[in-house]
Amino acid sequence: MSIAATIIRSLSAIAAGTAIAASHAPAQMMPKAEQLGNFGACLVRQGPTLSAKLARTPLGTPAEREAALTLSRAHNGCVRGAVLSGQVGAIRGSVAQALLMRQAAMLDTLAARPDAPAQRPANAEGRALVIAYATCLLNAAPARTAALLRTPVASAEERPALLAYGEALKQCTPEGIGYRIDLPDLRNHLASIAYLQLAAGQTE
Repeated sequence: MSIAATIIRSLSAIAAGTAIAASHAPAQMMPKAEQLGNFGACLVRQGPTLSAKLARTPLGTPAEREAALTLSRAHNGCVRGAVLSGQVGAIRGSVAQALLMRQAAMLDTLAARPDAPAQRPANAEGRALVIAYATCLLNAAPARTAALLRTPVASAEERPALLAYGEALKQCTPEGIGYRIDLPDLRNHLASIAYLQLAAGQTE
């Protein structure tokens, strides 16, 4: 079974926590985060309308899963033998990142926002925790978020950009929750939340 078919099967089953891999992956692999970034960029090039639809749906909803399935099915040639995640959040994040890079003015708008006091989120689990954490970071330090999203995916610049959040990295962690940052996952959700907020601002 091809990787594209595996993505579609995974999304169809709403297997949000599973990982998938190509059966014939190349011997010399680029980082998975970079492969996912390339996948998202390809989806945006090939299906800009469906990509924008996915990036504008509320996070964690059935509509989000359906939009990811529709987009992946329509443009399954974007996989090209890569090792990818079947998580909806990862696919959506890669698409949102690519959309933001195509619309640089959106990141300029984000960078111009003033910082707000970190609002420590309520306890959460799983993806809800990542969404809450990313939302807190973005609102507390929008310019730092824009700077992080402007770094190349899986580059040496990513980690310093993350550390630039400073105390917000601790202040945004829910009380009593031990959260170990997964940078690619966090970046995906920062991109998704940033695009969703900025796109909503464009229509107001």
